[in-house]
Amino acid sequence: MTTDPASPDQNWIAWLSQGDCLPWLREQAWLILRQAGASGLPPGLWPYGRPENLSPAERDHALEEIAHELWIFMRLHLERQADGLPPELDEARQRPHLVAAYFRNGFLFHLRSRARRKQTSLYHYLYRRLRQLVAQEPGFFQRPGLGGALYSLEPAGEALNRLHGLIDDDYAAWPSPLDLVSESRLLGFRAADLAVLARSFWREAVDRLGRPCFIACRELALYLACHYRGLDPALLAQEFAGGEAGGEGGGLAEARASGLGVLARQLISGWSETRRRVFALALDEGDLTLREVAERAGLQGPSHARYHLQQACQGLARFCDAWPGASPASSDRAFWTEFLYCVAAACKNSHPDR
Repeated sequence: MTTDPASPDQNWIAWLSQGDCLPWLREQAWLILRQAGASGLPPGLWPYGRPENLSPAERDHALEEIAHELWIFMRLHLERQADGLPPELDEARQRPHLVAAYFRNGFLFHLRSRARRKQTSLYHYLYRRLRQLVAQEPGFFQRPGLGGALYSLEPAGEALNRLHGLIDDDYAAWPSPLDLVSESRLLGFRAADLAVLARSFWREAVDRLGRPCFIACRELALYLACHYRGLDPALLAQEFAGGEAGGEGGGLAEARASGLGVLARQLISGWSETRRRVFALALDEGDLTLREVAERAGLQGPSHARYHLQQACQGLARFCDAWPGASPASSDRAFWTEFLYCVAAACKNSHPDR
């Protein structure tokens, strides 16, 4: 078996048990290092930071550790499947780059999920609890945004992904939430206490803006971190800071700065040229049949076009799990439609000569 897992009839678990898999795992580790380094993960969970800040020796050590972590993740995942690969990848056995993207995305999603556990990072866990609160608690209205969930106490209003630049005062100068909920009570993360703080923050922001609006849960989390010492405001500031991310993998900060186009380019970075052409043709020229899409994309027949379109949609769904702000929420269909067309435009622009 070669270092590239390309054989359609191979045993993946057996392949992972051989030393031949290590170069392939290191290749995936490099891609993971680039993506995760820009995701604002807490240092306790992701101690490597950004790859450009590492020395050659540090980068080599990081790749070795990430490769072994990925090996463990893949092995555990595959052992849960009777045939080694999940059903949706049955047709991708001759396309190892699809399998690689599947496991890379799963590994990154696993890291983000761990980051939002109470034992790992209090501020990530706080944000998770705030998202749950506005989605489930009566009296709150939710809407998707570029950086995650937005909320309001009114059913209508402008969607504001961030308040920076709209309000002069720093959050530290706002009325202290400690008068409403003590720090010891906040760190209990009870829904009733968080609801009090969410309502108070929204009313204060609306008073300063002069109009009702939908505000990002991340802004609420940042406000709380400015007043509760048990939350780490330095790490929050690092995660929420705008305009400092470099490159297309700039994560949340760049998504806010550059909008849906950045998210779209991140999504299609793991797609083949054929998949990009099929998605762009199917969406941008919606009157085409699958047979016509296949002909224009240079495929053998409509079944091949259908396969690429299905895989693109599945990748889109997994991507939106990791970026809730880009999810197809029925509360803002226009936002979702705009994102889809941004993806189609990114697919076309990635090969302007076509």
